[in-house]
Amino acid sequence: MERINLRIRANLILRSMNRNNPSKSGCMQGISNDAKVALNKICTIIADTIETDAVYCLGYRNTLNTISTGIFIKDNHSEHIHFYLVVFATKLKRNSLTKIDKQISKCLGSQAAATLLLHTTASLQEVTKKQHYFFYRLFEQGNIVYQNREVQSFLNVVDEPKSNYDDSRIYLYTRNTAAMDYLEALAAIEKNGSTMTSAVLLHLAVEHICLMLIHSLLGYHPQKFSTEYLFELCDYATTLTKEIFPRNTPHEKELFKILCIRPGMVRRRHIDAVPYQDLQIVAGRCREFQSRAFKIAHKQIELLNTK
Repeated sequence: MERINLRIRANLILRSMNRNNPSKSGCMQGISNDAKVALNKICTIIADTIETDAVYCLGYRNTLNTISTGIFIKDNHSEHIHFYLVVFATKLKRNSLTKIDKQISKCLGSQAAATLLLHTTASLQEVTKKQHYFFYRLFEQGNIVYQNREVQSFLNVVDEPKSNYDDSRIYLYTRNTAAMDYLEALAAIEKNGSTMTSAVLLHLAVEHICLMLIHSLLGYHPQKFSTEYLFELCDYATTLTKEIFPRNTPHEKELFKILCIRPGMVRRRHIDAVPYQDLQIVAGRCREFQSRAFKIAHKQIELLNTK
């Protein structure tokens, strides 16, 4: 039985007043004062980079205590907190997320990190019923860590929404079918095709597998689709991605880069730039990922049919 990441805590009640005074902390259980300070700095960076209306904390994890790969980090007792923040802004630019990520990394280094789910506040009025449940629960939990103006009223929900079993099941099988198609295409060309083409097929397959997991476990549809970003969202809800695709040693990181090869990158590299042996390792892990992820997602969706 796969393990859901129980180390995520969503009990933050730190409240920041407004853009001009974004760091008046309340009580926050489970993390250190240094982590609270880091969260305030992250909120300040976000507010200084984009016109921020509100920031909600979906949860956080202490990466020092996360042992999903079964490896303890020795001789390192420093705390590293990874926050998951839903950000509502008046408007967003195309590179807003990249700018914020760079600033957080520059300011906080290895002390803390954040995965940001960026949305314009106005877009809440256009949220489809499939995502009503996600945003409704986000607001109900009330884990707001920065507020410049109220945003909840933009979500047009009269009654408490429920996750729809039929829609969720269709989405599950659609994403799984797409992933299987790419993996079958890989099998068809594996011995005769170029390694770069094969890597692109793995990249596309993993994208759909991640979307399947994220939807079933969180009820969320991402706005960004890079492999790194999708894995961060998966890491929030399950240990599966870290178990199958560990990213600790230099070689493990090189293997992960194979999954990040997008179609456009084929234009700029040698057609067989990926070592065949490494490709075989990653392909095997992707097949395992598809099989185990489908079981987790299917079980989660079927629970909706019992309610």
